[in-house]
Order: sequence, then structure tokens, then C-alpha cells
Amino acid sequence: MGIRYYAYSFPAELTEAALADPRTFIGAGPCTTASSTAPEAPCTCGNAVRDLSREDTLDLDKAWSDLQRLTRPDPWGEAPRPAFRMFEGHITMADHGWLPWVRALGPEEVGEIAADLAEFQRQEKSEVTDDYVRGYLDDAVTFTGYAASRGRGFVYLIG
Repeated sequence: MGIRYYAYSFPAELTEAALADPRTFIGAGPCTTASSTAPEAPCTCGNAVRDLSREDTLDLDKAWSDLQRLTRPDPWGEAPRPAFRMFEGHITMADHGWLPWVRALGPEEVGEIAADLAEFQRQEKSEVTDDYVRGYLDDAVTFTGYAASRGRGFVYLIG
């Protein structure tokens, strides 16, 4: 499988909980969107996170690292563009695999990211020559635009 990127949006009223503990919104936690979680399982965040639509999730497969590279500041001394925030991060190697990077971004930040990512898509199409990466860039623009239009934040995991 390798290291992948997953994101899940959440409603604005859960921002404080997401920022405090973003891991509960991902994977096998109580607020998972995984289909393997039984509907009756405890969920401290309510059904607003458990019952996400396709538009409220994002899987960037392994293209996240290309998108990270394309949006990071160059040279590193410059301030990063807002879109970089959704790709920033790296795993931590451990004795038996790795520890994922997990972050929550509030609705205000998502609006900035969505606008910047859409602008990046318009400006940098020539820089994104790989169809694989371009397809995932389009998915990221759609995901952030949808989340921003609904006033949602999102959590993401690189791992």
C-alpha cells in the first residue's frame, strides 16, 4: 500500500473537538467514516462525521507528495502558500513501520486553502505534467471548494 493521504471534512460546530484531537475523526476512532464501523458503535462527535458523503472525503493516494512538493515554498525561506497547509507534514519512522501525520484545519483556513488551491490549479497547470497528479489536484480542488462552500473544516492523515 505505501504511505497515502486521506482527508475527511467535519461541520464547523466540531472544529474545537477536531483541533483538540484530530485522530478521533480518522481511521478506527470513534468518529470514523470507515464502513467497517458498526452504526451502533460509540461516536462522541455524532453522525455528522460518521455519515459523510463522497464529497466530504478525499483520497490522494500517493500523489500527496507531488502536491506537497508543488505547493511548498521555493526556496524554503519564503512563506508557504495557503494550499501547502493541506499537504504539509511527513510520517515519523518507527521500529515497526511509521507513525502517521495527522492535522485538523478549521473552516476559516479551508476557505483560504480552497481559494489558493484553485488559483494554483489555474496558474500551474503546465507544471503539473503527470496525468496521475493532475487528476488528484482536480480532486483536491473539488474537495476543498465543496468544504469551503459548506463552511466545513477537515482533518487529514498522511500515513
